[in-house]
Amino acid sequence: MRIGLDLLYLLPGETGGRETYARELLSEMLRLRGDVEFVAFVNREAGSAFGEDFGDRVRTVVLPISGRSHGQWALGELAAVALAAWRQRVRLVHSMANFAPVWGPFKRVVTIHDLQFQALPELLSPVIRMGTAALVSAAARRADRIITG
Repeated sequence: MRIGLDLLYLLPGETGGRETYARELLSEMLRLRGDVEFVAFVNREAGSAFGEDFGDRVRTVVLPISGRSHGQWALGELAAVALAAWRQRVRLVHSMANFAPVWGPFKRVVTIHDLQFQALPELLSPVIRMGTAALVSAAARRADRIITG
């Protein structure tokens, strides 16, 4: 079985708890499931460094997306991850940071860490808040499973 890991958000050493979550979860999945192949979809900044930490059972696919650009990250979630996952023939994509592809022939798991954009709306501009709400809602509606943090 081949599982895709949507890690477009990840900036190694900068992402904090969501990076820890991804690394610990992947380590445990590798330990428990020797029959699974993982494909990590990462941004340009993360490059192949993320997958190198996990050996040959994690293939890294670098997408032409900047993890520092929220706009590129959002567009990457809508199109680039889905296309890359389809090309890599993954059966499931686990999106670990609130946003997830909404199309593609694979199953979807999304981790939604928080809803700060709703709880503390003053922290974001109205445009960013509306875009975030739309992406999180779309990811949740299309998900086969939702994990909350």
